[in-house]
Amino acid sequence: MLRWLLAALLTTGNAWQDPNATAKIVSVPDTCVGVPCGGRGPCNPRFLAAGPNAVIDPSTLWVVTVKRVRRATASDWANMEHFAASTLPAYEELYRQKVKVDKLALPQVMRAPSFLTARGADTDWFRETALSALDALGAEADDSSLVFRDGLGRDKCFRRVVHATYVPRATYLKDPDATRAFIQAASKRHGTTPSAERTVSLILRSVKGGPARRAGPGWSNSQELVAQLQSYLATRHPTWRLEVHTAAHLFAFRQQFRMAQASHVLVGAHGASLTNALFMRDAGAVVEVLNCGHRSNTYRRLATNRGLFYASATPSGKVLKSDCSNDLGRRHVDTRRSLPLSELTPALSEAINAVEARLPSSAEPSCLSLHALEKRFSENSTVARLAKVLASPTVQKMTLKRRQHVMACAAYRAGAAISSNLATGSTDAMHADRRLFLLAASDLEGRPLNYFIDACANALVEAQRAARYLVYLHVSKAAGTSLCKLASRNRCKAPPRFSTLWAPGDGWLRRPFARVDGVGPRAAPTPSPRPVSRAGPTWGNCARGLSVMHESKESVGKGRRARCAAVERSCESRRAIFERNNYELMAIERWADNGGATCSPDIWHATLLRDPLDRIVSHHNHLWSTILRARPRKHEKVRSLPDEYFRGVFQDDGSCIPAKELPYTMAAPHRTGYDWSMVCALSSDYHTRSLLGTSYSPRPYDGETPPLHTHDDMLDKAKRTLLDYAVVLTTDDASEALPIVRHALRWRPWSLNEVLPVRDRQSGRKRMMLKRNLSAVDRSLLMERNRLDIALYGFARSLVRVDALFYAAAAAAGLFREDVRDPKRAFCGGGGELVSSHVVTPDAVGGEEEEGDLEFLEEE
Repeated sequence: MLRWLLAALLTTGNAWQDPNATAKIVSVPDTCVGVPCGGRGPCNPRFLAAGPNAVIDPSTLWVVTVKRVRRATASDWANMEHFAASTLPAYEELYRQKVKVDKLALPQVMRAPSFLTARGADTDWFRETALSALDALGAEADDSSLVFRDGLGRDKCFRRVVHATYVPRATYLKDPDATRAFIQAASKRHGTTPSAERTVSLILRSVKGGPARRAGPGWSNSQELVAQLQSYLATRHPTWRLEVHTAAHLFAFRQQFRMAQASHVLVGAHGASLTNALFMRDAGAVVEVLNCGHRSNTYRRLATNRGLFYASATPSGKVLKSDCSNDLGRRHVDTRRSLPLSELTPALSEAINAVEARLPSSAEPSCLSLHALEKRFSENSTVARLAKVLASPTVQKMTLKRRQHVMACAAYRAGAAISSNLATGSTDAMHADRRLFLLAASDLEGRPLNYFIDACANALVEAQRAARYLVYLHVSKAAGTSLCKLASRNRCKAPPRFSTLWAPGDGWLRRPFARVDGVGPRAAPTPSPRPVSRAGPTWGNCARGLSVMHESKESVGKGRRARCAAVERSCESRRAIFERNNYELMAIERWADNGGATCSPDIWHATLLRDPLDRIVSHHNHLWSTILRARPRKHEKVRSLPDEYFRGVFQDDGSCIPAKELPYTMAAPHRTGYDWSMVCALSSDYHTRSLLGTSYSPRPYDGETPPLHTHDDMLDKAKRTLLDYAVVLTTDDASEALPIVRHALRWRPWSLNEVLPVRDRQSGRKRMMLKRNLSAVDRSLLMERNRLDIALYGFARSLVRVDALFYAAAAAAGLFREDVRDPKRAFCGGGGELVSSHVVTPDAVGGEEEEGDLEFLEEE
């Protein structure tokens, strides 16, 4: 025991350093920087005098050597704490000496691409910290100001080279002036200002492990802990707000810097993410949670040197004997465990009291009223429940100031719920929850809005990594071919038909119960089986006089209503087709499978909608070029006049006219795929029929089959289905779709000026029986028959608006890390920067010489 005690005392004595120690900087002129590397140790730079014939760069180069560098792999470098401990003390000394530096060299990094992709979140932190330090030293830094190992060598010489020969251990930022200059430089680069709300920021770690996990213990009760902590703050410290951040998804430096600037108290487990305490405002506090038996003063020193209050939430033990009931030891620093609220609250209250003692008194109202309102609703999702609260008449009748306060409380609570779910690997209802909340919180602004967007962006990135396939609901004559062609342009692996991207055999079959693409039951053996159709999943496969495939024969009866052989696919069947054919995208140009149900998390759904009346006009013009004929038959009774065209489709009461009263003839249904009941169906709530499928009616293609639900119930169901779609676009808002296409799908736009392709259409190319400026009679008749579609289209446009807001704001904050390629996040071959080789000219798109109206592409 005495020998052990003596060794401990000697180690402590050797580790002592002068608390006022500063870095020692050496400046040498006309010097070349070589980087010899050998073995598995770090690559330390060598400084050589420039020869008489050497080419000398006129810049001043600051060489940074990071301690504790590992070289197990090309991308395994150091964490944020190691980088800060080696770089910031040298920066402080350069700032005190007023040394102007032009470039910063990182000789231990092989090349710039590996620097950007190594260790995920850390490398963006390294880069932005280095650039902010250069800005604080007087340089106008950009990526060209960073020099990597491939830019150094015996022949790479600089007019002046500065480097540290000694860096004091664990001092980080101490000098107030240097600290202020550094934070101002970082704020200028990222446009960040401190938030006025008194905020506790809790950093969670992933409990699922895997490549997304960062060093440090994950708490197995993260979701329960967040809920308990919110209640604790609401009752004990009502003027304080809780922000929850998931460490594995704090990818961008801007996001981490903004979190630190918004925090008065930063709470987290021992780990590199606590290094962000360097960027906190003055008079802040840090609460560190340690596992029993783990003794570390790293972040205690970081906080106290920075002038912050420090508290440890877990007893770290005495010198000789731990006072923890279960001493896990140093090697269990990352062991996952449950963190009870009672262990955290004493240190947290101490930190809050210390911060409040240095702040003026606050008259900010509490969020207790939000908790009372929330109890009135019973939605399963916390975010959806909060959205209901904000959309309720009680909140909408409040004054603007009071309403904004409630929305801010809800934003913090919703963001915390999303982050705590993310820590446990859950992204359920991510698209719907985000949209509902942003629609309800229309008056939200400032830090609460930014925090909610941060949390949603992290959840989106994780959902993109889980998604592998995209199912596109192609609504006929709604510019769907434009999106199909954009998918082809982004090198999507899809069925070969360019304009529709249908999967062969995904439509109807000539023999019932045949096995298509290895999915479904095997057909009964016959001496001469008929071939399987190669048709696609279209509405045109519902009038060919075939057996019904999507419902039992007993429920169908006979005659024209039995004329649909469309094959609906379950999620498992659709997934099997994707995997077997190596597809990434498939389109469906009929109603959606399974009553509109979406498949998640590995299959995303997308659709593009068009103004209902414009779509109907376009569809009828298309029919006149294919199946409709003007020759009357003897039994027809002509109803329509030139300016009352749709009186030839609907009766005066709005129902479909009988077939014998059609004012035109039709080509044979078995050849065209259409009969008269489908003409009526495609003219009445076609969007809703396509979106809901058999949830709309047992035969959505039949205009005479009544809907299953009332108007309000059907509209509510259609809205809920559309909310679950990952990508919703509208033709009227195509110009605003760039952030959605770019960041949701990670696709390149069609060109520098167009998101979706358009082309010149010849005015005489098709038989234009109808014009878009409908008569008052036709417009009134269509509006009555398309009330669902008109309301649904307005809702879709509101979704496009909030989606564009979300993606643009998250991208501007650097949350998607566009400079780092992540193949798991990209659908198809998208994700690259838009360059001239990706741009398609209008001539190349249309291929037509005559001028006409500019329209989106539609299937011919």
